[in-house]
Amino acid sequence: MTGENVEIAIPAALDAGYRLFDTATIYRNEEFVGETLRKEMARRGIARSSVFITSKLQTKDQGYEAATTAVNTSLAKLRVDYIDLYLIHWPGASGLDPSDPLNKELRIGSWRALEEALAVGKLRSIGVSNYMLKHLEEMETYANIMPMVNQIELHPAYYPEDVVGYCQSKQIVIQAYSSLGRGKLLEDSFLNEHPQVAKISEQHRVTISQVYLRWALQHGWGILPKSNSPHRIKENANILHFKLSDKEMHYLDSIHIKETQKICWDPVTVM
Repeated sequence: MTGENVEIAIPAALDAGYRLFDTATIYRNEEFVGETLRKEMARRGIARSSVFITSKLQTKDQGYEAATTAVNTSLAKLRVDYIDLYLIHWPGASGLDPSDPLNKELRIGSWRALEEALAVGKLRSIGVSNYMLKHLEEMETYANIMPMVNQIELHPAYYPEDVVGYCQSKQIVIQAYSSLGRGKLLEDSFLNEHPQVAKISEQHRVTISQVYLRWALQHGWGILPKSNSPHRIKENANILHFKLSDKEMHYLDSIHIKETQKICWDPVTVM
């Protein structure tokens, strides 16, 4: 989001009950997020301890020294003493071919930097994003602390069961991004292929977006719906008043089996 959109979204989100705000260095809006949160929280009497801020390490900052600097830069831009959750945004490094073994060396250094920042209180929790099964299993060979979170693309059309299963077995929290497939799961072409989605929506008298978000919530995953529309922000949060049946959950679970649709970049090729 741009600065202008941040100034619209954050007040609406706070008023709708949101308390987790997800940003990243690559989004180039940490300063806007930090300043707007500080201002709007003060207006509402909301304490810093009541808000959860996430940021992420960009690919060009992979490696121990660069990651150490990047953490301090994010703290300064957000104007906070600590960041609640800090993630390695991508398993690869910018400028490297995905097959280059230097990717592994750099992300090992990055993780060491995050563990050290955690130890001194600059970060309250650490994790990864877009890590596939091989990246997670590899971490068992070098991590003193396994990631607390793995943030991945996850929706009914893309459901990497191996990654989800591994994270659940290791008590790694799953956070789902692109829960609506960047809008593609709302398009007529997709819904015509999966007509039961609209029927589920009608049955519960909710929007299709709410159906997808509720599906993820019932799986026990964190969800990160993005919007700068106050109406949509409020709607996205309003998913606690209904529950999908086992049959409806099973139908939504099965969509990816019929046709997997990976919407965002695929990290599986990163060595």
